[in-house]
Amino acid sequence: MTTERILIVDDREENRYLLRAMLQGNGYDVLEARHGAEALETARQTPPDLVISDILMPVMDGFALCREWLRDERLGKIPFIFYTATYTDSRDREFALGLGASRFIVKPQEPEAFMEIIREALRHVVAGRAALASPGPTVDEAAYLQQYNEALIRKLETKMEQLEHANRMLEHELEERTRMEADLRESEVRYRALFEHMASASCLDEVIYREGIPVDYRLVDVNPAFERVTGISRGRAIGALASELYDSPQVWSLDVFTGVAETGTPARFEAFVPAIGKHLDIVVSCPRKGMFSTVFSDITERKRLEDELRSALDEQAWLLKSMMNAFVVCDSVFDADGRFVSYRFRYINDAYERITGVKRNEVYGKTVHEVWPETEESWIENYGAVAVTGVAMTFEMYHAPTAKHYHCHVYRPWDSTARFCVVFDDITARVEASAAMASRLDELRRWHTATLGRETRILELKREINELLAAAGQPPRYSSAEEDQWPRADSSRRG
Repeated sequence: MTTERILIVDDREENRYLLRAMLQGNGYDVLEARHGAEALETARQTPPDLVISDILMPVMDGFALCREWLRDERLGKIPFIFYTATYTDSRDREFALGLGASRFIVKPQEPEAFMEIIREALRHVVAGRAALASPGPTVDEAAYLQQYNEALIRKLETKMEQLEHANRMLEHELEERTRMEADLRESEVRYRALFEHMASASCLDEVIYREGIPVDYRLVDVNPAFERVTGISRGRAIGALASELYDSPQVWSLDVFTGVAETGTPARFEAFVPAIGKHLDIVVSCPRKGMFSTVFSDITERKRLEDELRSALDEQAWLLKSMMNAFVVCDSVFDADGRFVSYRFRYINDAYERITGVKRNEVYGKTVHEVWPETEESWIENYGAVAVTGVAMTFEMYHAPTAKHYHCHVYRPWDSTARFCVVFDDITARVEASAAMASRLDELRRWHTATLGRETRILELKREINELLAAAGQPPRYSSAEEDQWPRADSSRRG
């Protein structure tokens, strides 16, 4: 079966390309011409089975081509289809069909709908009915020239309107572009001023690739703050490779910089740069593919303070952990009227667990009444007084739920009433020992009172016996040491 051949006539290459691709994709051979005269020459050498023509073309337009086409004995029976986006007036359609065209198709058309029109026109050729609109031209020469001129005038008027509109749009675009260029220049001035005077260091860089692999980056521009932060002069930095500038074959953070330059996704990180001996806080962005810009600040002092703070916190934690005293931080609990009614455990140390016998996880986040519902009101009063006034208090008190005596120091190191601290010791053994000692002393006092005066009388009797024995010429019965412990009796009592 012979492949049907279609001639495309259009002065625009892109239009011919689209038609050629669509027709060849549907199995047709395609011939091409750029205007009417070339189409006639091509068709007379290789007659097609159908012609598709634009209207507005140089040398010979589509209307003139259609008239000459249908006058030709060999070509006149070949269907002629107009395919246009410029002549869309209904009078243009009537004129074209009046010339003898088979179809008048206005762009754009869906590919399937367009191909169905082409297939239908070719079926009419096979059936011997090449032209559906009419068997041939129905317009005489005078009428043709009049209608042709009218169509051209309409098109010229339309083109003039389009040109005027395009000219207005162009003027507007030029004005907008001029304004944008002025804004851009002003923006560049502002950017340069910001770049030059910003407190943070800034650097524009270009990634260097070798065989598609990022190996380094080149510094394109740096601001004055770059010199202050890095200690490297602008003259030395601009145009230098990072590996050379920082004297390191292993370029630091190259993977991060390359990722930003390739994806456009900004990044922020902190890093220690050995070449300058500083910690930097770095923000990376991508002005265009393959490049990145950095804005960075020297955070070396901040890092030192953070390390000191971390060390102090570690030391504090160690001190709290190793304390012999119990230490607790409590959150104040107030009722709707603002009255202190309870306290919540926020932190306890190891000594608290050892002294009270409760574990951290048993009390953390709970109120004292949730842990020990029987807690005496005196504890709430004392703690509440410190929490509300901020005046520290030291006292000793018995706690019935734990059955222990405590020596407590309560203080509020913050300006807020929301939290306070307690340091306390278990003094139960001391209190119990003191009570036992007081009881024993009381017993001794009572015994002493009961026996007071008896010892003196006994000694006096011993002395009197010795004196009587001496008067009788006998030795004393009691030693003189015992006598000397007490004063002698009055002479009136010897006798």
